[in-house]
Amino acid sequence: MDTQRKLRILVIDDKEKNLEAARQQLGDRYELVLSNIPVLDWYRGFEGIDVVLTDMLMPTSSFRISEVAPGQETPYGLLVLWAAIRAGVKYVGLITGGDPHVDPISAVFGDIETYETLKLGEVRVVLVEQIDTKNWRHDHTVKNWGVVLSKLLTG
Repeated sequence: MDTQRKLRILVIDDKEKNLEAARQQLGDRYELVLSNIPVLDWYRGFEGIDVVLTDMLMPTSSFRISEVAPGQETPYGLLVLWAAIRAGVKYVGLITGGDPHVDPISAVFGDIETYETLKLGEVRVVLVEQIDTKNWRHDHTVKNWGVVLSKLLTG
């Protein structure tokens, strides 16, 4: 990776407050591409991207997952992970923001060793249960993207 330029990071989350948190936490050190669209274009959306940081649970759109009602939250982050790897992205971080007492995906993430970096070939992946800058039960919490990025890059 070229260390002379800023890393280009795609942050995907359906909540504007989490995108704003990414801008505040990472914007001065990295080139950010922020999106509230779960999967941009399967391949062109990842062109030139070094790192993908994505929410796991996001509302569906009617044209992507036909068996799920539009707006219902699904583990879209898994599709983002797959698409990013296929597109050649080398670092992918998935954060689930769901309640582990209600959502099975979030419960499984809670059982994964926090911050453990997985290697899938040449790709580094971090799967993380919600990491907030404040208590996750309060409405004003936001994701701590910087912690996940740091773990991805230092592994």
